[in-house]
Amino acid sequence: MSNTTLRKNQKNQLNNTGINQQKLRAFAGELAKDIHTQDDLAKLSASLVKMTIEAALYHFQK
Repeated sequence: MSNTTLRKNQKNQLNNTGINQQKLRAFAGELAKDIHTQDDLAKLSASLVKMTIEAALYHFQK
């Protein structure tokens, strides 16, 4: 599978999540301003994963 096909598939998967892509991109752009090193990126990634899991667990416990 070509890189172009992979990117299109990934884009389609993101669009099918029901998440407002415009808001998500704006939020990601703001977060990216504070990323200066790979360590910054790793910490941000870990924090986002943790927050997402916590939010999902809270949502499903209701």
